[in-house]
Amino acid sequence: MERHRVGEKAFTRDRKLPLPQLVRFLLNLRKGANQDELDRFFEVVCEQPLADSVSKSALTQARAKLRPEAFSELSDVLVNEAMRTLPMRRWHGFRLLAVDGSTFLLPKEPAIVEAFGQTGEVTPQARFSRLYDVLNRVIVAADIEPLSVGERILAGEYLPATRVDDLLLYDRGYPAFWLFASHAVEQRHFCVRVPRAFCTEVEAFAAGGARSAVIELTPCDEARRQCQAFGLPTEALRLRLIRVHLKSGEEEFLITSLLDEEAFPTPLFKHLYHLRWGIEIDQTWCLHKSLRQGRRRDRRSRRGHAAPSGGGRCAGHAGARSRRRRRESTIGGDRPARPGGPAARLCVAS
Repeated sequence: MERHRVGEKAFTRDRKLPLPQLVRFLLNLRKGANQDELDRFFEVVCEQPLADSVSKSALTQARAKLRPEAFSELSDVLVNEAMRTLPMRRWHGFRLLAVDGSTFLLPKEPAIVEAFGQTGEVTPQARFSRLYDVLNRVIVAADIEPLSVGERILAGEYLPATRVDDLLLYDRGYPAFWLFASHAVEQRHFCVRVPRAFCTEVEAFAAGGARSAVIELTPCDEARRQCQAFGLPTEALRLRLIRVHLKSGEEEFLITSLLDEEAFPTPLFKHLYHLRWGIEIDQTWCLHKSLRQGRRRDRRSRRGHAAPSGGGRCAGHAGARSRRRRRESTIGGDRPARPGGPAARLCVAS
């Protein structure tokens, strides 16, 4: 509690909404107005008469005394405990982690504009990103960031939360030499869908008929500069290209660090990449449903917060990481561009 309360006097007096009850309420998947949910919470969970319920004003004041990092740390504890004690599904010995993101519109409130930035009169937007265990349906890490923060940057920042027995899955928006190099440095395996035009090696592979091939991926000048900016090595990477035939007759191309054809035969990869679909389905529920409910509550309460009040399933962890990063750098559009964003497409020398 000492680490996460705002001020030395926070939660030191005997109040109707002490810290444990506040955390329990905020983690509850609320759907109604705050006052209705408070009444129901104290009547059902706390077994207290309705007259002893807490007002929504008291909730706002108590919530302001609790740092968002508390939920990030609590999420880490719960995830680690689940991984340690519960039977977990794996794919050929790996924990399968998928990374994906989306963008969404934010209310045009001054506090939100200050935190997330705004371009002209355009409605402020945020980027949502998540690291998700697709087989066990566990959110390992999550972020809500200004739109100026690239999705590859967020993916790279998830690597410290991974383990050596993890296999990370990415869609075609993530391929970048520096991100591959980050995985090599951290000794993390990955499988990424790549566009046919990603580099000359992929183009040559696509033009041929092989289903699998091991290649040497060499960075171009721009890729070298980006690796140097992150303190990453620029040596060529030995990777494997996979051709996947779809029922529609189309082909997809994957690039992976799993080089051993005997241990990981080519036919496995079609199903492996399909498993990534789990994050798409769950993200739809977590993001759109929770944020839609959060906006309805915000409109009713007319309060402006620095982050949308989405459901407790992922917003606590994401909000904590987001606010921590915003304290460490400049806000929104004033933030200098970082490698890995949409404008920093990486190429590969032939």
